[in-house]
Amino acid sequence: KDTSNSNIIGGQVLYMNRGKNFRYAGNNFNAFKLIKQYILDRNFTYMVDGKKTKLHTDEIAIITGGMASTDRLNKQGEIISRGRESVRDDFNKGRVKILIGSAAIKEGINLHKKAHSLYILDANFSPSNAMQLEGRIWRQGNMWKNVRIVYVLGKDSIDAFIYSKLQQKINTIYNRRKRKNKKDNYKCRTTNRDGMARPFRLSKREAIYFKK
Repeated sequence: KDTSNSNIIGGQVLYMNRGKNFRYAGNNFNAFKLIKQYILDRNFTYMVDGKKTKLHTDEIAIITGGMASTDRLNKQGEIISRGRESVRDDFNKGRVKILIGSAAIKEGINLHKKAHSLYILDANFSPSNAMQLEGRIWRQGNMWKNVRIVYVLGKDSIDAFIYSKLQQKINTIYNRRKRKNKKDNYKCRTTNRDGMARPFRLSKREAIYFKK
């Protein structure tokens, strides 16, 4: 990373669109809320001005398709429920450190200002959908030299097969662009803060396997 942002805490995005709500042992659960609570229970900390700071519940936010675009207010002007746009803005400004989202973040919501990592918990066969999702953080204006795309896969499951086919398709698309534009598979041109063009490289995609 650049020395100018070496003391800035970056943002991380978790994407999952399937299995958000499920029943287990006769009870209903929301996976997003469970993930958020799990992260809070781990008592993660980070450094701010040389001081250790505990990750707070307000620094973990959720965006779903059921949310309105803007905040809902009561008659007194107090926020009843957050809207997608205000959550997005808080994430891009660094107030929210971890964002958990469904397909609602795939289009029209740019999360690239401070984000450095995207964890995809379920992938599909469509390379256009995958590239669109990756583009939420991998785009012009990102403050980091590299971003990381992580596909989380279930070991000995259909996940690995889907990921393999998806990467084949994406690499084919990039190779065609490479031949046409004479660029590296993962390079494009972007602009830094002083307006000068610089290369922007996407770190190689990673696959993390876990036992179901």
